[in-house]
Amino acid sequence: MNLFLNKYDKILELPDENQSLLQRFYLPNIGENLQTFVVRDDLIHQAISGNKWRKLKYNLEKAKNENYKTILTFGGAFSNHLFAVATAGKIYGFETIAFVRGEEYEQLNPTLEYAKLSGMSIFYLNRETYRNRNNPDFQRELAKNFENPFIVPEGGSNHFALKGVAEIYKLIPFTPSYVFSAVGSGGTLAGLIDGAEKSTKIIGIPAIKNGSYMKEIIKNFISYNSENDGKIWSLFTDFHFGGFAKIDKKLVDFVYKFQQINGFEIDFIYTAKMFYAIWELAKQSYFCKTDKIVAIHTGGLQGNVGMQNKIKKILNYG
Repeated sequence: MNLFLNKYDKILELPDENQSLLQRFYLPNIGENLQTFVVRDDLIHQAISGNKWRKLKYNLEKAKNENYKTILTFGGAFSNHLFAVATAGKIYGFETIAFVRGEEYEQLNPTLEYAKLSGMSIFYLNRETYRNRNNPDFQRELAKNFENPFIVPEGGSNHFALKGVAEIYKLIPFTPSYVFSAVGSGGTLAGLIDGAEKSTKIIGIPAIKNGSYMKEIIKNFISYNSENDGKIWSLFTDFHFGGFAKIDKKLVDFVYKFQQINGFEIDFIYTAKMFYAIWELAKQSYFCKTDKIVAIHTGGLQGNVGMQNKIKKILNYG
């Protein structure tokens, strides 16, 4: 049995935004000296959680309303997005197709194994070809091989996604001084910028090395909305820990301490690096005591299953 099916017993239930909530969180050795809050979007669903649901919500609605039968999308071999799309297909009755970056695996990792068990058809593109994934002409050529699929971009990031992400602010009964989010494909941060008050500073923490290039991608997502003029947002690119899905003992120790203090799980690939960044900034007195700091828990906890071997090696056991 797939590892995910062992761990998640309610994976085929409908996502429920009403389960999300805003709560306080505390940082190691800082305690209550800061007003820190987290949007627990990880509670929306076991698989289509956090920003995965926020970004897919209106994509799925459009596909359903226009009678599409198939969803075609893109992602890496360990993609939370592919995991979520495969689950959404199972729940909402769509056929699902994924084009995966890289060479075909002889033995599927847990993410792709789960996706395949959920009925997702998986195809592989070498890394050079995969760079064309956002090109509309390239997408149309791929789509010709299937029966009129609804195309969702990598990470689910498009203008439908921004609308869904911006709804996060309904959960926050005050105007935050700062909103923090991990950054992958850029759609979540763009949606947070769209929905923010001009007095709120939006800070993205890329999970990848050399993430400065994401600035242009995010600008392109938000450029259609003139109301974004004057909004303050930044990328802090020094908290990648060596690159995507790279971790070290310092991060592992932080995650275990954070989870012990706060009583909820965070994922090592995205949210761990975001919370670590907030912690480091707090230690540097970046914030004022009057600041209200909100972090977005974007879910993705399934990624921790695939990280266990790395964690064991770092901690020198197993």
